[in-house]
Amino acid sequence: MAFGKHTYSAADEMRESLLDIMKEVSPNEDNYFISNLGVGEPAKQVKHEWNLYFEDRASTVDPEIEGAATSYPDLTAETRSYNTTVILDAPVRLSRTKASIAEVTGEDALGKEKERALIRLKSEMEYTTVNGAYAVGSSGVARQMSGLVECISTNVTAWASGRSFTETDLNNIIQCSWTKLVRATSVTWLLPQS
Repeated sequence: MAFGKHTYSAADEMRESLLDIMKEVSPNEDNYFISNLGVGEPAKQVKHEWNLYFEDRASTVDPEIEGAATSYPDLTAETRSYNTTVILDAPVRLSRTKASIAEVTGEDALGKEKERALIRLKSEMEYTTVNGAYAVGSSGVARQMSGLVECISTNVTAWASGRSFTETDLNNIIQCSWTKLVRATSVTWLLPQS
């Protein structure tokens, strides 16, 4: 039996169905950590420094008797810590043709690419703030700052990827932090190690 023209065989004559919206499916749309960090004093040099002071928790008491002569403990001097600044950028370049053609969404192409570049930049800022590895920098090699993971120096526990984290482990970590007990096997940051 003969039929007329079938829709599935006339694909070149049909217009596509295209919505004038674009769905953002990137996993790093917000970068919550960087968005919610407080803002401190701006760095005025490449090497940014600050003073540190640490006072141990009391683990014993030394009561005095009536009329005892006062004795004075040695005072602890402050130490200085530092980090270096890092330069991050997310440049955008479009051809004049790309910037002027009609987009599906009707948005300004250059404006949209600038918005995406800011998301990429914020993502890099968050990554380096947490995972940055210190590097002084030299001719042709960029400076890099220490991230939070690199700055943790005591009460750190690293486990191989895939190990279960239990309530006992958590209690041990809390006790270790409370007593400032640093053991050779205790190197408490819960990130998978490669």
